[in-house]
Amino acid sequence: MKAIKWFAWIGSVFVLIMALSACGSSPSNVNGGTAKESGNPSSGAEQNAAETKKLTKIVYVQLKPDLTDIHTDFAKENGIYEKHGIDLDVIHFDAGGPEALAGVAGGDIDMGNFGTPILTGISRGVPIKVVASPAIRENPFVLVGGKKVEKVEDVKGKVLGTGALGGGNHQAAKNILKEYGVPETETDLRPAGGVDAYLLLEQGVVDAVVATEPAVSRIEKDGIGKTIVKAADIEVYKNYQHSFVFASDELIKTNPDAVRAVLAGHKEAIEYAKEHVEELIAYASEKLGYEEDLVRDYYQKIIPTWIVDGNVNVEGTLNAFEILKDLNELDKNFDTAQENWLNLSFLPGSGK
Repeated sequence: MKAIKWFAWIGSVFVLIMALSACGSSPSNVNGGTAKESGNPSSGAEQNAAETKKLTKIVYVQLKPDLTDIHTDFAKENGIYEKHGIDLDVIHFDAGGPEALAGVAGGDIDMGNFGTPILTGISRGVPIKVVASPAIRENPFVLVGGKKVEKVEDVKGKVLGTGALGGGNHQAAKNILKEYGVPETETDLRPAGGVDAYLLLEQGVVDAVVATEPAVSRIEKDGIGKTIVKAADIEVYKNYQHSFVFASDELIKTNPDAVRAVLAGHKEAIEYAKEHVEELIAYASEKLGYEEDLVRDYYQKIIPTWIVDGNVNVEGTLNAFEILKDLNELDKNFDTAQENWLNLSFLPGSGK
């Protein structure tokens, strides 16, 4: 019966996705509309300002709009990137890193930030380089158990929902199972990239799920489930960087000043958000539909940990490469010498 329920549910999601695809809605922006629309000024005044400043349009990719990165949209709407001469066209790929990487490989994206699929892509010849860290660079994933799961070992014989195959969420699930000696073959791992972890657990489609904040707090607050283990606390992730900002090799070659300008905008965006927390809370709550108290609690916990200078944990990234190799998600012949994947010369204050 559980299998029937799962396939019926997936079938309904598939139909919905197909309907949305027919409307051309796959990459989205936080304000609604298509990716093409998100870069256009929304008023005559904005258009005149853009023409006066001769803004450089940068197509910038992120994952599903959420609290992790919405300060970028917040800063954009408050003119932060325009100050640096950038018209930042933010598009979102809701299904996760592998979908975003496919978009990047298509060649129409200049920059972006998401997780370790960036490293997978570089190892397989996608022409991009890591140029900075986003505000949050650590592993954000948490194994959350439903009513039948009290510890990691309890997922044996049960359904564990994860993000898309090849994404950081799915990788974290596999490494948590390995850390606790639970064979993957004894757990029903079900990738459901882009589907709300809260709904998966609430509707009983899964017995446990790998999620991020604020979904974890929502699940616990409503009594649907509880934290079992944070991926960041297991041994393999002790020195590890998960998320990165990348730029295309083409943009680095043809317009390095634009890369510098975007990263300067990022730094100011983080600083602006820290200085206008209540405005950020109201903005995120309205755009994402979360209760303000939940958003406030999240930012009170996470903002003190934000990386402002954009520096990359090189050792932690090299560890990420090794983890990906162990998971067979990286070209094992890839040379991880820094010049093959990293260029930090565009960071504010780098002097280069």
